[in-house]
Amino acid sequence: MPGFLIAVFGMLLALLVGGMWVATAAASVGIFILWSKIGFNPMIQSVSWAVWNSASTFTLSTIPLFIFMGFMLMESGLAERVYSGIEATVNRVPGGLLHTNIIVGGLFAATSGSTIAATATLGTISLPEMEKRGYPQGISLGSVAAGAFLAPVIPPSNMMIFYCMLVELSIGRQFMAGVFPGFILAGLFMLYIALRFSLLRQKEEVKREILPWRQSLARLKDVWLIVILIVIVLGSIYMGLATPTEAAALGSAGAVGLAALHRRLNWQALKKCAIGTLRVTGQVMFIFVGVKVMSNALSLAGVVDFVTKALVALPVPPIVILLMIFALFLILGCFLESIPMMLMVVPLIYPAVMSLGYDPYWFGVLVTLAATAGNITPPVGVTLFALQAVRPDIPVTRIYRGVIPFLSVIVVGLAIVTVFPQLATWLPSTMIGK
Repeated sequence: MPGFLIAVFGMLLALLVGGMWVATAAASVGIFILWSKIGFNPMIQSVSWAVWNSASTFTLSTIPLFIFMGFMLMESGLAERVYSGIEATVNRVPGGLLHTNIIVGGLFAATSGSTIAATATLGTISLPEMEKRGYPQGISLGSVAAGAFLAPVIPPSNMMIFYCMLVELSIGRQFMAGVFPGFILAGLFMLYIALRFSLLRQKEEVKREILPWRQSLARLKDVWLIVILIVIVLGSIYMGLATPTEAAALGSAGAVGLAALHRRLNWQALKKCAIGTLRVTGQVMFIFVGVKVMSNALSLAGVVDFVTKALVALPVPPIVILLMIFALFLILGCFLESIPMMLMVVPLIYPAVMSLGYDPYWFGVLVTLAATAGNITPPVGVTLFALQAVRPDIPVTRIYRGVIPFLSVIVVGLAIVTVFPQLATWLPSTMIGK
């Protein structure tokens, strides 16, 4: 079995290095395994079953609804208004605009869950302003990446939805499990920025526009609109008033309402949001279906059972196995994007982790944190390239240097959630709708 496992993943790596899409490479490996194990006709039936069952689940309609909500909020111009409102308040804190990137990233993470959308929005709005005020370029780029990093961590999260679909968990409970860890991570980012500016005394080197408190608070009026939308979406799930799919539909309707309120709702805006939603949904679903074919083939070939028995039999404490899994995600993050990486790894390791007695929702948060770290891990971090697309004049190596300190903060956040699992398990246990 070890030789078979090496051959399978060697084939997958060769296809990826050869330039094949992740979804196509994973599906090709799965088809090859099924053909060699059960023959051609049963392979056709197995692949058809895997494609239909993975793509026809009603719960997956949550994904395009949340993606549409994010696109509509961007199109409504609310991002610029929220950024301006928060900036006026936090400019008093060492780091000023950098904190605004984290807070706005957290707010839009809680409405769309799209890393690329958050990166594009934050980068477009904040980078020119920070350059004009003399902020160091490295930490400016890092703060944008860190704010966008929160998108898959703070619910709603497409990655959490896929995780729940893989292991058959409640999406609503998984969303609630990510709330406290997400906000703790945002707090750690802001603490690092404040300490760095205080210790290096860079606060005198940037131009800060500090408004009277009355004007600062008046600018927060648009922030409350998005906060109310977040409360409606997540609160309806927590209270058991709506399923995640219904809450996503409610959030999409709310985003359309906000666009109409700001007089930005027209046919062109709806067309742009619909096309963007179709493109992103098609990409992630193509990956999901392709990897699902491969995971089903690995399960049929006995690979999952082999990995489970091998991990459980290791003469080490369970926490060491968990650390090995974290290391695997961080290494793979250098070469794969977070969603396909999670889809490939979780089916193999989840049974072993559950046999060690860990909570599935807590483990889902850890997987999301570890896999999302791949979004900002060189050389294939999708957030890094999305950031360079916003500013193609900045070398990607400079973006790497700005992001690495924030990657260290992510590792600290991962350690905190690992040591204190109650941060992820308490809120789901109090849900009215379970």
